[in-house]
Amino acid sequence: AMAGSGAGAAAWRRKREKNGGPAGGSAALAVDRRKSKVWNYYTKLGDAYVECGVCRKQLSFHNSTTTMREHLARKHSIRPAPLPPLKDEPDAEGAAAPPENAAKKCRRDAAESTGQPADPRSDGVGERLLEMIFRDLQPLSVVTDKGFGLLVGFLEPNLALPAPAQLAGMLWRRYAAARQRLERHLQAAEGVVLCAERWASRLGHDYVTLAATFIDGEWRR
Repeated sequence: AMAGSGAGAAAWRRKREKNGGPAGGSAALAVDRRKSKVWNYYTKLGDAYVECGVCRKQLSFHNSTTTMREHLARKHSIRPAPLPPLKDEPDAEGAAAPPENAAKKCRRDAAESTGQPADPRSDGVGERLLEMIFRDLQPLSVVTDKGFGLLVGFLEPNLALPAPAQLAGMLWRRYAAARQRLERHLQAAEGVVLCAERWASRLGHDYVTLAATFIDGEWRR
């Protein structure tokens, strides 16, 4: 009986090592995230859930992006294309390349979907469109308004406006980058003064705004 138990334990260990041990799930997740553009629209919440960046709906995650792809296609008509295979050892030039900004990604995706090169001025227009939306608290659906479309069509006849769902993904990526910068500043601050303010929207929704004030090492506020 002891010999059978030992053989079973050895077989279990071999199977565990073959699957990558305790970190097997994490390794599978890392590979999955590298090979799928679907992660541009999701944020991981722990080990078992993800959150859609378009509608903020939380989905169960089991080391597969199938459910996430189906949600984007069914609810938002978004069908991200798979990423090309990664090299085992990327060269230094590729590793040091700066991340693609939201406007360039929008222009590239539009060119891929239509098969025609987009207007180079779309970069600047796309960036300023994002600025207008989040600074003036405009709804993402503003790009579908007829009057806005007529104005943009007069100013930039060749410009293809992104869909609201695509804008949501672009804004979510910009928010994530701004959040990372803020976290770095707060971690470096020696002291922080917090101020909380409660307010209500026109629809009666209650909110709390938390403002943090600090001075960095160069005496900048």
